[in-house]
Amino acid sequence: GQRGDKVGDFAIQAPPSPLERTLSQTKLESSHTAQKVESSFKKADSSKSQSDSKIFTQNAKNLSKLQAEAVEMRNRGFQGAGAGIYLGDNEQARAVESTIYRSSATPPSPKPSPQVKVSIVVPVFNTQPYITRCLDSLISQSLRDIEIIIVDDCGSDGAMSIAQEFAARDPRIHILRNLKNLGLLHTRCAGATMARGEYILYVDSDDYIKPNLCELCYERARESKADMVVFGSECRGFYRYVYQPKGSRIYTGSALSKLIFPARSKFSPYLWNKLYKRELIAKADSIISRVAGPITLAEDVLKAFVLLHLSHTAATLPEKLYTYCANASSSTSSCKDRAQSRAKALEDIRAYGRVAQALAFCARELGAYESCKFYDKFDRVLRYLVLCKRAQAGGYISNMWASLFVWFRIESLAKITLYILSFGKIIR
Repeated sequence: GQRGDKVGDFAIQAPPSPLERTLSQTKLESSHTAQKVESSFKKADSSKSQSDSKIFTQNAKNLSKLQAEAVEMRNRGFQGAGAGIYLGDNEQARAVESTIYRSSATPPSPKPSPQVKVSIVVPVFNTQPYITRCLDSLISQSLRDIEIIIVDDCGSDGAMSIAQEFAARDPRIHILRNLKNLGLLHTRCAGATMARGEYILYVDSDDYIKPNLCELCYERARESKADMVVFGSECRGFYRYVYQPKGSRIYTGSALSKLIFPARSKFSPYLWNKLYKRELIAKADSIISRVAGPITLAEDVLKAFVLLHLSHTAATLPEKLYTYCANASSSTSSCKDRAQSRAKALEDIRAYGRVAQALAFCARELGAYESCKFYDKFDRVLRYLVLCKRAQAGGYISNMWASLFVWFRIESLAKITLYILSFGKIIR
């Protein structure tokens, strides 16, 4: 008979479905797993003084030296091959070492005329197939008063040779070379240190932008006097949610969080769909630059938290001006090699742990650790991501179910169902 049918005085209860049985068996275990992950994060936070002394440098002298050297290099117009910019202490944390050089024979004027309105920071690491498309879109901007700061993060392909060719033809292009691989977070900091524009835009070297992006965003920023301008984007090969403005609006105060958390189960921390005041980035980077590397995952999560706390106003533009492209190297890997996938998941768990520590450090530096309502939201996201990676490493259903206790998302239920229906072959 049907489930729950009644025959005489007896109810016939059909056996539970495989999905119901599996979820029932893992419910208590999942709740315990979620509590363990949350406990581990709190434990990391409680060891404030020991963690900070080992992982973060708080040397005010080094920061003052950094600012003085940055101003000097900026005033010298990117001249001086072999000069170094250091964003930390080698012994206590990790030095950000960069060499600045020009491919053009004539260096730019120390006081550019007209004034640089937008500085575009472009980190480069092994993007040879895409960088030409990216730089073509930058030099074709309708707003001409821009500078393009390309930061070489020590890749192994020919991307920087292409960048040097562009720099030889366009004096607005400057090249900054890291002496060692720093990762996206600190490479962006290094580039922004040299920015002379009123506003800063981050563009990944495998993406490209519309010809009128800088002009429209600059006009919107000047008109609204906002700390940042959030614009629309198109995503290719990228399945995650990205916030899309519905109109031209102004956000202030706590409403700013809607740009990062537009709905209960939505999260959009990305930096590349915004134009920022240079002063805002300078304040954020004065904290971010003291985070010891490597930060290899969730870089945008960390910096978005700092920027959100420091910002007062944001303006939106509905136009889709940025095209984000997930190339082959950045796409989610398949599960054909399960051992390699598990090893990568374990590595990612450790990386998220470093981000969690960095998040707590930044919150304390901002004076927001106890009172900032944003911190709990970002911390929850990291705990959720850890559980998702634990699921990929092993115990998929129990860990994905546990993630629902941290952050309930329909997407997680869909992943569990897909895993069961595919008999464990599809892991997302």
